Amino acid sequence: MELHIADDTDQTKWDEIVIKSPQGTIFHSWKWLKILEMHAKAKLIPIIGYSGTTPIGILPLYLQKKGPLKLVFSPPPKSALLFLGPVLFNGESEKQNKKESNYFEFQKEIDDYIAREVNADHVSISFPPKMLDIRPYFWAGYKPDIFYDYVLPIPPNLDDLWLGLMKNMRGNINKSKKMGCLIELGGRSELEEIYQLMVQRYKDQNKNETIPKKYLFDLYDQFPENFKIFTVRYQDEVITGEIDLHFKGSLISWIGSPKPVKPISPSPNDLCEWEALVYAHSHGIEEYAIYGAARNRRLHKYYSKLNPELHPRFSVKKMSFVASSLEKIYSKIFKPLRFEI
Repeated sequence: MELHIADDTDQTKWDEIVIKSPQGTIFHSWKWLKILEMHAKAKLIPIIGYSGTTPIGILPLYLQKKGPLKLVFSPPPKSALLFLGPVLFNGESEKQNKKESNYFEFQKEIDDYIAREVNADHVSISFPPKMLDIRPYFWAGYKPDIFYDYVLPIPPNLDDLWLGLMKNMRGNINKSKKMGCLIELGGRSELEEIYQLMVQRYKDQNKNETIPKKYLFDLYDQFPENFKIFTVRYQDEVITGEIDLHFKGSLISWIGSPKPVKPISPSPNDLCEWEALVYAHSHGIEEYAIYGAARNRRLHKYYSKLNPELHPRFSVKKMSFVASSLEKIYSKIFKPLRFEI
């Protein structure tokens, strides 16, 4: 097993692995990673593992330096990403023991690289959906954590999708339609409107926005066909909306859905959610994914109204003695070193 640090000449091979692997997401795309590097104040270390000339997997790491500490993340903090992590590339005919031996060796080589070449004090990796095997990290001394996502398979029959919603959600959708709320699919100008609504909502809560505007629009300009921007228009004004991402067979509910700027009841966010599902159905999309909400005590109740499946997702963390000691001190005074989207 050999590790190769990819560069721009490897983009085609990298993206091929992302497309073909079930764990590959839009966030793993080469251009997304490079845009993230520009905005994250972190150095991208894009690793490809090879067995001979055959690629085994990829892992994008980001290196940050905080004082004397070297911190390795996948994804980096404040990136508006809940996960990144490794993507494996297995042959369809490979048996389980071969898949495991390749994966375990890939992880060991990466761990050795982080220790030897980076000398990291803190390593945090959040695994993508469908990447459920964290055993080699657990055996290597990483501390695991578990998260939960909601994933709604899109059935062939739209009526089945409708009847799967909770009764009160169906009622809210019908009421919002009768009140004249319109759902529109927009572009760059609508992205701007939703972003400003999000900024205002955070200001109302005495918080800062979680995603820099330049970062968001750089991503949109690179992936305009993947961004699906749903706006809610009421009385000729955009009052809320959501920014989804379409990649392979998934429509991902990414950011947005701020509280409507006009007092309106019921909230038209239910209608917006439904129209996103209708879009997914009409475009042959296989699933609608809501990442992170299922572990949130406040949000899970809202999104469970869609009647989704509950899927686990994992993260791991390892720290040096110095980093661990500093985190304990820091957590008592300010807040712990932790993953922030």
